[in-house]
Amino acid sequence: MIRLWRLNSKKPYKAINTQSGYVYSVAVSSDGSRLASGAADRNIKLWNADTGARLMTFEGHVDTVNSVAFNRVANYLASASDDGLVKIWRLSDGICIKTFTGQQRPFYAVSYSPDAGYIFAAGGDKMVTAWRVADVMQPRTFSGHGGQIKSLSLSPDGKYMVSGSYDKTIKLWLTPWEADRRDAEIKKAA
Repeated sequence: MIRLWRLNSKKPYKAINTQSGYVYSVAVSSDGSRLASGAADRNIKLWNADTGARLMTFEGHVDTVNSVAFNRVANYLASASDDGLVKIWRLSDGICIKTFTGQQRPFYAVSYSPDAGYIFAAGGDKMVTAWRVADVMQPRTFSGHGGQIKSLSLSPDGKYMVSGSYDKTIKLWLTPWEADRRDAEIKKAA
């Protein structure tokens, strides 16, 4: 069940019956018209935020979907799963257009860069992994946590990412392109 609340009310104004067991993640499109949910049933569902109607179901993961994220213009959706895969789905037809792998353990969190050029995921291997979406380049990894990473977010300007872990820490990181830009400035100044 997904419940929608108005911030000034103590009661939900709408409930969406997901009929899918535990819902582990929800995301809202940038225009607020659609919701996505990831659940224990291994599926992702796309919902009309106004009516609660299910618009589409995305099938392809073989284990629990722990995290979903829209890109900024809401024409693609990313998902991260216990199956160790991150998938990108085209919302116009529900087709999985890319699958990223990088670990044997589950992915718990997924996020797009603001320009949707990179996809970030984190999970059971205690690292954040970043892939360039256009060419599925060799992923860049960020290590430093001592426990599984359960949450991940990027700043609106795309310069920073933040991760939260079972090791009871929150880490603030420079994104790959910001680190490269700063390295180039240092080299140029030297």
